Amino acid sequence: MQRILLICLATLLAGCSTSSVSTVSRVSGLIVAGKIGMAANAGELSDAIAIDLSAQGFDVAGPTIVRQIDNLAALNQAGIKTLLIVKSIQAFDGYPSTATVQIVSTTDGQMIAAINWKNGYSGRAGSIDDRIMRSDTEDAAKDIVNEISKKLSK
Repeated sequence: MQRILLICLATLLAGCSTSSVSTVSRVSGLIVAGKIGMAANAGELSDAIAIDLSAQGFDVAGPTIVRQIDNLAALNQAGIKTLLIVKSIQAFDGYPSTATVQIVSTTDGQMIAAINWKNGYSGRAGSIDDRIMRSDTEDAAKDIVNEISKKLSK
C-alpha cells in the first residue's frame, strides 16, 4: 500500500513545476542602477515590476518619461542610467506564462544582465492543480524584482 502511494506521489510530482528564474550577467557584483527607466509599451508585468522596484527604494522613471526621450545618450543625460526592457507572454488564464527582462546601461548600450522567468505548471492546463502552481502577475513581478535586486544597487 505504501509503495503504491509512493509511486502515485512521485508520478504527480514529476508533472509539476513551480515558477523558475534564471539570470545571465556580464558583470560580477552589484551595479549602481541610478535612475531606472522602464521601456514603453511593455504591459501589465512591466508596470508591476516598476511598482515593486519603487517600493524597494529604487528611483524609477515610468514609460511615459522614457517614451519622450529618443535615444540612450539622451536618457543618460536625463539621469536615467539603466533601462529595463520587459517582454512577457500572457497565458490563456491571464497570468504571465514567460517573461524576459534585459537590464541595459544607457552609458554604453551594453546589456548588464538578462533575466528569464517561467511560470509553474501542474497537470493539465486550467486544472485546479495547475492554478495552484501558477503565479499571478504580482508574484511574477516579485520574483523578477528579487533577481534584479541581486544585480543592481540603489
